[in-house]
Amino acid sequence: AGGDTNSDGSTTTPAPGDYSYAIYVYGGDATVTVSHTEIRYASAGVFDGSFTLLSTVTIVDSEFRDNTRAIYLDDAQTQLTVERTVFADSVLRAISLTSVNPSGISMTGPTANTFTGADPRSRLVYLNTSVPSGSSWTLDPSPGAVFLSYSLSVYGTVTANPGTIIKSNYRAFNTYDGGVLNLAGAAGNPVLITSDHDDTAGGDTNNDGVTTTPNPDDYDYGVYVYGGDVTLSHTEIRYANAGVADPGVGSLTPVSIVDSEFRDNNWGLSLNDPQVALTVERSLFADSANMAMFLGNTLDPSGISLTGPNANSFTGAGPRSRLVTIDTTVPAGSSWTLDPAPGAVFFADRLAVSGT
Repeated sequence: AGGDTNSDGSTTTPAPGDYSYAIYVYGGDATVTVSHTEIRYASAGVFDGSFTLLSTVTIVDSEFRDNTRAIYLDDAQTQLTVERTVFADSVLRAISLTSVNPSGISMTGPTANTFTGADPRSRLVYLNTSVPSGSSWTLDPSPGAVFLSYSLSVYGTVTANPGTIIKSNYRAFNTYDGGVLNLAGAAGNPVLITSDHDDTAGGDTNNDGVTTTPNPDDYDYGVYVYGGDVTLSHTEIRYANAGVADPGVGSLTPVSIVDSEFRDNNWGLSLNDPQVALTVERSLFADSANMAMFLGNTLDPSGISLTGPNANSFTGAGPRSRLVTIDTTVPAGSSWTLDPAPGAVFFADRLAVSGT
């Protein structure tokens, strides 16, 4: 580009990180528009310094190639829009967001961005942030992105489409009052939440070869329910401490889990909040290290199907993998049938029966 401007012939060749930033956003009511622009070989193509100053960053119809990170933003006041843009051959991550609302990054439809590169890290979208109330974001695998969620807090609406891969090293999702999380996989094409050590999903995104392998408790939770409305359909959660858990106190929260799989977690479910309205049907709990389910603190267990066509399944070589621990209440007006056919073994620390 522009010839041998450093006049060294072929002594040097360009490489990611050759310079710090193409655009450094200090904020202060700044408006940054990047349109039909190509940025190469930076440490970060677009960067901010966490100054908590309002800025608007719009990136459309552009290309980021061979950067260490293409977009690296930490300022909660940044209003971000990214559409129809190519992220190619990033060394560490394509996009890294801390505290920035990610909902302006298009993953679907005609405005979707594209993520590509031989190294699996080149397609990573790192999230340590929130989708605020009033915002909606849809995660989709078709642009090529793999999501690495340290923590994505849901106050607005988040949907994950079939085939989406979400890796985590802390908590993939936290849901709060007013938030809606819809993990909407399909038969044979689930939404997958797994450990960042799991190279079978999205490749070796932590770039350590075979040094690490996935294990139960690699990260805390697939979904941690503080509140909101949570639906898992055709979703697989692997290698968490608990696939779905709550802190034991909260507000009325519908949690619906259908046609899903929990594999190689410490606990498949660990739920203690009596305000959780729980439905679990046609789901598989396999090879839990500690137990398949823990239900406590008067949470109504009657929505967990153990008979008929909606029955869940429990399997694993270790007896604990099929254990359902009960320290709760079947309330008046509810009915629950326990049955051995799904493979479950029940440990009743306390089951108070006010219903049937």
